[in-house]
Amino acid sequence: MNMKTRTFFHILLFGLACWTFITFFQTSEQIARSLKTSNSELHFVFNLIPILLFVSVLAVYSFLEKKGSRKRSLILIPDEFKEQDEREQMMTAKACRTSYIVLYFAMPVAALLMIFYPFFQVDIPYFPIIVIFVLIVIQHLSYMFSFQKNR
Repeated sequence: MNMKTRTFFHILLFGLACWTFITFFQTSEQIARSLKTSNSELHFVFNLIPILLFVSVLAVYSFLEKKGSRKRSLILIPDEFKEQDEREQMMTAKACRTSYIVLYFAMPVAALLMIFYPFFQVDIPYFPIIVIFVLIVIQHLSYMFSFQKNR
């Protein structure tokens, strides 16, 4: 599988994971509200769609990745670190350095955004989850663009 397809799948999986965590957050809020009330019943609604979509996209990605690869590799190792020679190791090192520098500037911006979180906490209570996943996407895209540039 080429790098653009991998990047598309990774960004899609990050988005679905973010949606899944937001669903968990909303469900935990419902459970907490239900426990705070005097009712002895525990009532909450859980949306399974993001989990099912995440698992199905992950299954398709894993199938395509295994189909394109002849040797068996650990699924826990990120694609970025499956270098085969010194040239790819050098490209990975440069891309990791670029990704680190981008995060060096993105993290203070994320912290600054978190300062304003109390102003819209009522409207978007899951804002910190979104910020974390946006940082992950920024890191991934900066790595991929740098890797492609050094190729």
